[in-house]
Amino acid sequence: MSEPLHILHIDDSPDHLKIMQFMLLKAGLAHDLVQCKSREEVKALLDTSNNHFDLVILDYQMGDSTSEDMLKWFEGVPVVVATVHEDDDLDSQLMKKGAADFVSKSELSPRLLKRIIRHALERQCILNQFIEESWHDPLTGLYNRRFAMREITRLIVDKRRYGRNFSLAIIDMDDLKSINDSLGHLAGDKAIKFIADAMTTVVRSGDIIARFGGDEFLMIFPNTEIADAKTSLLRFLAHLQDNSLTVDGKDYCLTASCGLVSCGEASLQSILERADAKLYQAKSACKNCVVSE
Repeated sequence: MSEPLHILHIDDSPDHLKIMQFMLLKAGLAHDLVQCKSREEVKALLDTSNNHFDLVILDYQMGDSTSEDMLKWFEGVPVVVATVHEDDDLDSQLMKKGAADFVSKSELSPRLLKRIIRHALERQCILNQFIEESWHDPLTGLYNRRFAMREITRLIVDKRRYGRNFSLAIIDMDDLKSINDSLGHLAGDKAIKFIADAMTTVVRSGDIIARFGGDEFLMIFPNTEIADAKTSLLRFLAHLQDNSLTVDGKDYCLTASCGLVSCGEASLQSILERADAKLYQAKSACKNCVVSE
């Protein structure tokens, strides 16, 4: 491994913290090690640190309780659970809850630790590839509805915790039915992809685009007030006006309607309902426009 592994080790035993330092050193892995002795230390680290960890080694028994609930704190990062318990059922239970591996402290050696770390990283890489594929729409290559719902939920949590506002737009392609009826569904698919490509051309770094379903899309603008989000949407509509879809040698001008809201303290359902209401106003007006709160 060319880059050192960033490893987080969580254990409430001072002796086991020292043993893990020794094991990793003897394993011969290039690494940076951060160690925490309590849940509170871990929470403070995750809340304030920009560090990305490649691997977490987690003690199963933390004080008077287990650490199973901490597995969800490390989404996308392999977690190896170390314990004094030797229980095959516990092994299976932790793996189902997201642990990458489970090892008894009494059996741990530098050689075994090195192998466990290598296998955990390899499995996580494969899992991350599957997850990434499951988050994308096969026609457009954009993120799908499932991913968008996850990101909106995350941004709502960020808003409540850090006060970071964000904006969201539901975008609907105008008159897709007429394209399907006159040119066929393959042309309709081509039109949907054309709209998606136009979005990716004008979107800012950090913004999120997803196919919401059919010819509807979501644009999510983290840390963005509604005026700046509207500027991005108008840039998207201008791009459509300046570029045409070509089908069988003929050019077709596509348009879209946008309903834009600022998300504030609202719930996921409330945000989508408000954006959908603004989209309805845009469709009922003249189409090819942005209606915002």
